[in-house]
Amino acid sequence: MLATGDSTSFQTQGGLSVILPSKRTCLSSEEQRPAFSSNFPLVQYRYFESADILSVYLREITNGLIVDTWDVHPGLLVDFDDQERPVALNISSASCVTPVHFHEICEDVDGKPPLQFGQMYDPYSKILTLRFCTTASSRSVATCDGNIMVLEDDAGNWVGLQVKNVVPPVE
Repeated sequence: MLATGDSTSFQTQGGLSVILPSKRTCLSSEEQRPAFSSNFPLVQYRYFESADILSVYLREITNGLIVDTWDVHPGLLVDFDDQERPVALNISSASCVTPVHFHEICEDVDGKPPLQFGQMYDPYSKILTLRFCTTASSRSVATCDGNIMVLEDDAGNWVGLQVKNVVPPVE
């Protein structure tokens, strides 16, 4: 099951701990989300606590959709479809490389604020920007895939990802 905006959280038998957007978890507050085009469907994500992986899905994952996975940057695996379009971004050691925590509480934990997942899609430039927190400044770090950038804060923490040449999937 994917996190799609329901106001609950759950844990699956496989150890998947999912935090779904809600006021209680500080994830869906409109003032915390950047404006984005409604032409791009809401991005979904899962946090796999047992493996410390944050997976961000750019579209619904169906059987046979993912045909290749590339290690595009240390700690970032990207799943691609048969047309070499990214369909999922998988961040290894997510609790170490991001400045946020993935617990089901609104308060800071060990000096880290909760995940505040947001997205912004620019249909003119076809750039999708994904944010994990409300950090004021970030710099883009290139990956070996020219269309995917890691956004880092001054301390080197991953505060987001940027995907270029993204076209919303046809519904």
